[in-house]
Amino acid sequence: MKTRVQRWGNSLAVRIVKGGLLLEPSTELSPSLEELLGGVTESNLHDEVDTGPAQGVEFACSLPAPSIAAVLQRLGRLVSP
Repeated sequence: MKTRVQRWGNSLAVRIVKGGLLLEPSTELSPSLEELLGGVTESNLHDEVDTGPAQGVEFACSLPAPSIAAVLQRLGRLVSP
């Protein structure tokens, strides 16, 4: 069974289930942003979702413009930067 080190409160922990315990570093790397954006297609791209007005101290944050622009341009949706 694979698991990961997680933060529980102020500590890092590993959940132990029945059986023995063997901890090894993972050789799997997380995909890069470019790899993730490479999977975006016209069929799996969705429109914005309106979640209503801010309810606390939320603020608008945008992803890096070159990455967004590259995806939108590839899909033919880029109107203006």
